[in-house]
Amino acid sequence: MVPVAALAAAAVIAGPRGVADPTPTAAAAPVLGQSKMTAGEIAAWYRSKGIRSRSRTPVPRLARLFVVEGNAQNVRGDLAFAQSMVETGWLRFGGQVRPSDHNFSGLGACDSCRRGLAFRNPTVGVRAQIQHLYAYAQRGATEDQLARPLVDIRFDKVSPKGRARTWQRMGRGNWATDPAYGRKVLRVYREMRAFARRSRAAGLSTPPPASTPVPAPVPVVNTSPLPLAKG
Repeated sequence: MVPVAALAAAAVIAGPRGVADPTPTAAAAPVLGQSKMTAGEIAAWYRSKGIRSRSRTPVPRLARLFVVEGNAQNVRGDLAFAQSMVETGWLRFGGQVRPSDHNFSGLGACDSCRRGLAFRNPTVGVRAQIQHLYAYAQRGATEDQLARPLVDIRFDKVSPKGRARTWQRMGRGNWATDPAYGRKVLRVYREMRAFARRSRAAGLSTPPPASTPVPAPVPVVNTSPLPLAKG
């Protein structure tokens, strides 16, 4: 198990030197898309780990937030949940981010920072993560393409938009400085999917719908940024 402090150190927000991502190949893991796991499967997988979460949000509710918010923005919420495992040390937190921050992705944390960002509730925290992933994955992404009001105050920091369309491109300045960042997220996700397949084979869970309509983007009215957490 990677120490929590080491995981937090990997969560450096990308700077302008991030590498642009070419068109995804068939073998790549796209950031965009609908969740392939249900919220129930995600929560059951976490429960099977025997880890005591320090998050103030019950894991079943948190898993549902990732799936719902991700599907609304056409960002893979199940993969975003796997990312949150890497960022928070399996919801045990530590370092610059506290459980009360509702920050599940290390947003605002960096090598020279004292604290990361804090969000007023878990819905906003998950939404900010999903919107930041959208900025990395969608070429030409703009605020008016967001399915929910903008809460990611670092949305405009991602430039050019769409420079990391796959998880294989994450790291080395895209979201994090750790060159193995994307591989760490995908390693967690593969374990999640294997658990879901076993559960379905045993008749313990059902897969998500084959296709879920993606809501049309709506204009944003309230764009007030959230404040940076104070010590």
